[in-house]
Amino acid sequence: MTEDLKAQVVGNGAVPSGWLLADFIETCHPVPDGGRKLLRKYYQKNGMYPVVDQGEDLVGGFSDNPSMLFQGKTPVIAFGDHTRRFKLINWPFVVGADGVKLIGSTAAWDPKCLWYFLRALKFEDRGYSRHFQFLRKSKLPLPPLAEQARIIDALDELFSDLDAGVAALERVSEKLKLYRASVLNTAVKHWTFQQAGEVLLRPLSDVIGEIGQGWSPRCSLTRAPRADEWAIIKTTAVQSMRYLDEECKPLPSHLKPRAGIEVRPGDMLMTRKGPRQRAGVTCLVTRTRPRLMVCDTVYRFRCNESVIVPAYLELVLNSPSIVAEIDKRKSGINDSGVSLTHRKLYSLQLPVPVSRRDQEAIVEAVEDQLSVIDHLEADLDAKLKSAQSLRQAILRHAFTGQLVPQNPNDEPASELLKRIAAEREARRAPVSRRRRAAS
Repeated sequence: MTEDLKAQVVGNGAVPSGWLLADFIETCHPVPDGGRKLLRKYYQKNGMYPVVDQGEDLVGGFSDNPSMLFQGKTPVIAFGDHTRRFKLINWPFVVGADGVKLIGSTAAWDPKCLWYFLRALKFEDRGYSRHFQFLRKSKLPLPPLAEQARIIDALDELFSDLDAGVAALERVSEKLKLYRASVLNTAVKHWTFQQAGEVLLRPLSDVIGEIGQGWSPRCSLTRAPRADEWAIIKTTAVQSMRYLDEECKPLPSHLKPRAGIEVRPGDMLMTRKGPRQRAGVTCLVTRTRPRLMVCDTVYRFRCNESVIVPAYLELVLNSPSIVAEIDKRKSGINDSGVSLTHRKLYSLQLPVPVSRRDQEAIVEAVEDQLSVIDHLEADLDAKLKSAQSLRQAILRHAFTGQLVPQNPNDEPASELLKRIAAEREARRAPVSRRRRAAS
């Protein structure tokens, strides 16, 4: 966390009337998982028990093993210690391994209100570092319980409408992805063989030079590189038919840059390892910032332009039929970590029109259609980002006392904590008396 949560959520002013700034450990606590954490390689696509991990989806997979069920009380909040995602769980579940922290609350919080509050937080991205350490040292603005109920009702209503709108946008986005895949598939299966002249099936080794890879020294993940310093691309710089040179990390000042692996226009980049859906992703670099090097998890190669047009090769390597062939060449124990070897890539068979003019005509036809899709996708992305900004604004209003009114008749949070402490002490007292009597 960059600063105290008071400065981030409440602002520099006082908390609303009846609220209290409480230490995280005063109203919340880590919940032990009992050592029951299911490794990803044991996830099932279907099963009796949902697996909750730190991934983007609420449920990461399933298990049929009852011995792996979480044995504690629910509801509980699952926190992705690396991904910074919060999930409210109020049903039987299995804890996924790697980076899941479970959070419980005292009677001072309605669990759903606490979940809403935690989603309002913005963590500084420390990469794959642990983030729970910053949360547990923080102070939380605690509303009265009665006001928490009003906040929940208001947020439920607002987010119901917002979620419906986001779901509609996401459905359109999925349809555009299908349309994009159809355009690329048609380019390879229809235009190439029916509208081009002579077409040959050629191995990738015939149309490119040597495949190389980059370098991945330990770099800072807490800042973006300056324009005048050397940096290394992240794997996320390589997207399907899209190169993002802003996805990079600064090279430490004590290390000497390797100019031989500097990214240049005309380079073809392909992710060589990672989760199955991310390995084998390819893009052509048409422009890039200077002093940017290839990372170790990305292959780099260049086209033999006497045989193939670079833009045509990018198109073919992203077409569904060739992507499926690349997928068959991946190796790994499970889908969370696969890799591609030079040998398996070199043997990949590609349809290549002999005439450069035919290749260029196919590229032009595809780009005309993809430009329309790109425009629509950009518009959808803007709307989805706007919805996310609106969601965060609503949450900020809720936890700065601006979404629902304060009621002077509500029991103040300070009195609530005193009452909870007194009740806890009263429960302990008979035990202490029995112990004294026994002695």
